[in-house]
Amino acid sequence: MADLPHPWDLYARLQSSLRHECRMDDRSWGNEAGMTYILNSAAGCPPTQHEVKRVVAATRRRERYRDSRRAPMPRMWPRPIRNAVYTLVESSQPYEAALTTVTGNS
Repeated sequence: MADLPHPWDLYARLQSSLRHECRMDDRSWGNEAGMTYILNSAAGCPPTQHEVKRVVAATRRRERYRDSRRAPMPRMWPRPIRNAVYTLVESSQPYEAALTTVTGNS
């Protein structure tokens, strides 16, 4: 591959890293944010490698925090709530079961 000019070498490196990922996690979101940052600054002054790394690190940190808040572990829920959730998930009519649970109407 030919040597690319700055900042497209950084973009190619981030894109190559994404190509080898098997799942979406904080690393992939960080790389996407770095590539977006490079594309958004293409019309103006190109970003430095330090700026791109800062954007990637900040996005990874934000996504790790969001992930920790996004899906609480069911085993940590009180038993009545956990049982209600499992009943809703296993129900053949989840919308009606959820509506009944929330409103208390049969």
